[in-house]
Amino acid sequence: GGAKGHGGGHGGVYMYGGPGCGKTFCMDLAYACLPGVDGKDKKREHFHSFMLATHHALHKLGKGGGGSSQDTVALHAAEIAKDASLLCLDEFQVTDVADAMIIRRMLDQLWQRGVTLVTTSNRAPDELYKNGLNRAQFVPCIEAIKARCVLHPMESERDYRLTGTIAGSAEREKGGGGCGGGVTSGGSTS
Repeated sequence: GGAKGHGGGHGGVYMYGGPGCGKTFCMDLAYACLPGVDGKDKKREHFHSFMLATHHALHKLGKGGGGSSQDTVALHAAEIAKDASLLCLDEFQVTDVADAMIIRRMLDQLWQRGVTLVTTSNRAPDELYKNGLNRAQFVPCIEAIKARCVLHPMESERDYRLTGTIAGSAEREKGGGGCGGGVTSGGSTS
C-alpha cells in the first residue's frame, strides 16, 4: 500500500513496518537530503534517547522555580523548536503511561511551534500504546498523528539488515535479489 493520511499542515511523516524493511534508511536519507544544519535547523534522535532527554529536561525545568503553574512540556518544546524545525525520531514507541502523557502534549506543542516530525515505528499508529494504562488519554495523540502526518506503511518481505551479510548472500544465491551487492562506505569529495 501507499501513503495514507492527508498530512494536514506540516505535521510530517510517520513510517511504520516490520524490522529491517528500510524505515531508518529512508528517514536518514530524507534527513541527509533536506536543507539545514544538524542541531541548528534539524535534529535526528533515537526515540528512547529523546524520551530520556525529555524526562531529564522536564525534571530540571520543574526544579527551576516558576511555580507549579509552569508548563514544563511547553517550555521544553519551545527549546526543541528553537534548535530545529525538523525532528526525526527513529523507533517511535510508547510503552509507559508517563511517556504516553508526555508525548501526547509534546507533539501538540511541537506542531504548534511549526516543527515537522519524521518518525519510524514498528507499529501502525492505531497499535501505539496498545492495552496501555489509561490508553483512552493517549488516543487523541494517535488521532493527531493520523490527521497531521502522512502515514507510510513500509511493506517488505526482505530484511534489508541482512543485505551484504552471509545470510544476505545466501538469499541472493537463491534468487532473492538484494540491494546491489551490499553496503559500502566512502568519504565525501567536497
